[in-house]
Amino acid sequence: MPYPDLHVLALDFGKVSGWARFTVPRENFYPEEYRPDKKRPSVLEWTNGEIRGSESSQVWEVCRMSRTIQSMSWKVGPALVPEGFDFGSPQRDPDAYSPVRMVAMLQFCEEQTALMDDGKVTVMPRKMPKETYTDARLRELGFYVAGPDHRRDAVRIALMALRRARINDRYRDRLWGPREYPGRTRVR
Repeated sequence: MPYPDLHVLALDFGKVSGWARFTVPRENFYPEEYRPDKKRPSVLEWTNGEIRGSESSQVWEVCRMSRTIQSMSWKVGPALVPEGFDFGSPQRDPDAYSPVRMVAMLQFCEEQTALMDDGKVTVMPRKMPKETYTDARLRELGFYVAGPDHRRDAVRIALMALRRARINDRYRDRLWGPREYPGRTRVR
């Protein structure tokens, strides 16, 4: 039987990266597997913070966090949800592309190494979380985080991922479903 909790690690990459981890009951996303005798809260635990350092050291820290979260839920890796970027037009500032490079490094860690255990990367479109979870809405829900926007944006991303997973089984399975590695065997 799978572990009863699921985890989302949302990421707002940049020079200083914000992160948010939400732990939620599996039965809220896979109701066909459960007949709970008592209702658990929709969010069991959440926390957030910032990561500083070079791009590669920040991605390394995210990989470490993924392995730590994995140890909390045997055989169910966390959903890692970084914010995606669509600039619309080329940018002259190379730092503007830092989040893009960091998402690519994270995807490499997922696909080619065992650095993240069973963590799965799913990029979140940039506008969706900010339009859905405004500061006022975060306050109303009790998830507002004061201070730098990076942490608050990571909370928005996590909540948007959870919302999408609750209403869309294909998205849910992209976050936590079985891993498929066509044409190769993963070495652990």
